[in-house]
Amino acid sequence: MKDIILNPKYLLVSGKTKDVYGNVPMEYDPDGTCVLLHFKNAITGHIIKKADGTKEVVPDSGGNEVVGTVENRDSQNLISSAYYFELFEKAGLKTHYVIHNLEEKTMIVKKAEVLGKNGIEVITRPEAEGSILRIYPEYVERGQKMPDFIQFTTKNDATGDPTISEELMNYLNIMAPSQIYQAKKTVFAATNVIAEDLKKLGLTLIDIKFELGVIDEDIIIIDEVSSGIMRVRYDELILTSDELADILVTREVPTKEEIYKNRLLKEQDAHKKTKVELEKARAILNAQHTIDIHRLQTMGNYIIPFLPQISEEVQRLLLEPKSGE
Repeated sequence: MKDIILNPKYLLVSGKTKDVYGNVPMEYDPDGTCVLLHFKNAITGHIIKKADGTKEVVPDSGGNEVVGTVENRDSQNLISSAYYFELFEKAGLKTHYVIHNLEEKTMIVKKAEVLGKNGIEVITRPEAEGSILRIYPEYVERGQKMPDFIQFTTKNDATGDPTISEELMNYLNIMAPSQIYQAKKTVFAATNVIAEDLKKLGLTLIDIKFELGVIDEDIIIIDEVSSGIMRVRYDELILTSDELADILVTREVPTKEEIYKNRLLKEQDAHKKTKVELEKARAILNAQHTIDIHRLQTMGNYIIPFLPQISEEVQRLLLEPKSGE
């Protein structure tokens, strides 16, 4: 696929992790039925406020806000998406994928009609983990096998992408019974393709979320297939999105010892950054003899866990007069 200039005048939609452009070359789109996806380094998730006042950033592909960026995540998501869309095609599943350009971080796809007003996503859970354990703790146990379970959700940032029943989708004319049947058949087949592929690497698929669309009356999987939409374990160890993204690109699984070592190094690096930010905060206190909590919060996520400690120091400093007073 040749390079395509990403001209702003052809920008159709600017999304959280991808932009959609309309300038697809005729050689790839003679009928004018395709669009160009440009992948970004941005990651989505949730910012959770804890009881102690600190905040935790939780990466989640279904999150409603951008919580950061990860170097090379655009390339990683593009590579894994192209790989799995091609696997789906080999398995007889129709997709919107046409071709991709790794250097430009772009993928040409067929235009798909979204279901409902904002789109429909669907979750399969080969094993129980995550939100279903929090919502139904008296009915579901961690690791419980749920091969025939499927959960439809609406895409709506304001309401947190709520679950919607098959009956309600039919009643609201979002999906007809025949479309729901086709969607379930497609999603279970795609889940099996990915699970079998991961099994070859010694990994186990726990759960996965797909976005659905319609092309020529066929229900297909659209958007992307990347580490951010699935939860995967390596024996008892649940991989992070970053760890899985690397594996899906290299097709090599590090030893558990290497994984734990890398996690420790990242944690130590985070603590080093925290100490630097904390020293900056203390320097402000010493220089100004006062504190602006909002200013400290804007200094970065790494200082947030230490705000209670800083506030205690503030109280002490405020009671101590400056020299000469």
